[in-house]
Amino acid sequence: MKEKIIKAGRLLVNEVSKSGFLRSVFPFMQDWYQSNVAGNPAKLQFLGGHPYRIVRNKMFWLHAPRKYAGGIILNVFGAQCLRYITHNILRPVPVEKNDYLRELRVNGVQKIDGILDSGGLNQLTQFYEKYKHLSLSYFEDFSELIIFPNTRENKNFEAEDFRNVHDLIFKTLNVETLYRDIAGSRLEVIPFVSILHYKSFVGERYMLQFDKQDVPHCDVFYPSHKLFVYLNDVDENNGAFMYFPGTHRYTPRNVIREYLASLRYYFIERAGIAPTNAFRFRKACAAISLVGRAGTGVLFNVAGIHRRGNFLKDKYRERMVLLVDFRQQEAMFPPKNQLLSSHPV
Repeated sequence: MKEKIIKAGRLLVNEVSKSGFLRSVFPFMQDWYQSNVAGNPAKLQFLGGHPYRIVRNKMFWLHAPRKYAGGIILNVFGAQCLRYITHNILRPVPVEKNDYLRELRVNGVQKIDGILDSGGLNQLTQFYEKYKHLSLSYFEDFSELIIFPNTRENKNFEAEDFRNVHDLIFKTLNVETLYRDIAGSRLEVIPFVSILHYKSFVGERYMLQFDKQDVPHCDVFYPSHKLFVYLNDVDENNGAFMYFPGTHRYTPRNVIREYLASLRYYFIERAGIAPTNAFRFRKACAAISLVGRAGTGVLFNVAGIHRRGNFLKDKYRERMVLLVDFRQQEAMFPPKNQLLSSHPV
C-alpha cells in the first residue's frame, strides 16, 4: 500500500512539473521535470540537494539572529528601502583619504596579508581538529564549526580552549577595532564566528556544489561586512573567494531594482539569481580572485556581488576559512544576550 501511494505521488508530481509556469516559479519543479520527466541524468545530483538544503536552512534558522526571519517578511513591504535611507543617508560611513581601508570602501573588498600569524593559525587548526565532530555537516562537501553563535557562550567546548579562541578573535584579530575602522562606529553586538570547511572530491558525483555559493550573489542590500581568514593556502584551484569590485555602491534607482531582486531571491530563485540579471543594472566589472596564503584576510562588503571560486577536480582539495560576520551589528533591536556588554570576559 505504501509503495502504491509513493508511486502515485511521483506520477502526480511528474504531471504537475509539466507546467511551464510552475517550472519558472519553483526551481524544484524545474529540477524534478528535468530529472524525472525529461530524463536528464545531470539533474539528479542537483535534485538530491533539495533535502540537504532543507536541513541546512533548519540549521540556519536555529543559529542565525532573529532579524533574518523578520527581514524576509519585511522585504515584501519594502522595508529595505527604509534600511537604505537609514544606513546610507542618516548614518553615512566616513571616508578618509589616507585610511588604510580605503580600498575596501572604494571597491568593496580588500585583502590583508598576514592578518593572522603562524601561531594563531596553528591554534585555530588544532581547535578545529579537536572539535570538528561538532561541525554542522550541511552537505558532504561543506561543514561549519560554529564558535560564536552571536553570543560569547558556547558550552560545547572546554573552557580553556574556548577562552583561548575568544582571545584570538577579540585580542589578536582585534575585531572591535577592526569594525570601528570599517564602519566608523563601535561594535556593540557579538559577531557570528565559525570555521567553514569546503571539500572537493574527484568524480561525477561531486561535480556540483550543493551550497550554491559558487553562484554570484549579494547577501544583503545595505552596507555590511564580513571577514574571511584563510586557514590554508588558497588559489584559483581550490575555491578562492571572488568579488566584483564596485558592485556594493548604491543609488536610489538601484534600491528599487534591488527590491525586486530581493523578492526573486527569497521567493522564486532561492538557489541564486541569474547573474546577468544582477549585473545588468549594476554595470558590474569583471570579478577579481582573492588568492592568498594561510593567514591572509579578506574584508568585503556583503552588499556587493561575490561568489566562491571553483575547485579543480583533479584530486581532493579543500578550503578552510575563519568567518567573522558583522551583519548582526545592523539589527535595530538585538537580543540582550548578543550584546558585548552582556558578556564581560
